[in-house]
Amino acid sequence: MDDKIKKNLFAKLRSPIHINYISKYVLKLNEGETREILHQLINEGDIQESDLAKNYFSITTTRKI
Repeated sequence: MDDKIKKNLFAKLRSPIHINYISKYVLKLNEGETREILHQLINEGDIQESDLAKNYFSITTTRKI
């Protein structure tokens, strides 16, 4: 993933955002590709899925910048 796209994504994920919004307006990819990218970032520990609602994602509070 390009660093510019990643930086833009992290700026948007300060509060939980639904995968549809991330897909359409932030990454401009289809939902399947967006889901793969988000799961990769979850495995790296950079983001997390919300405990309160399914398909909402935000940055982790322990992420190192």
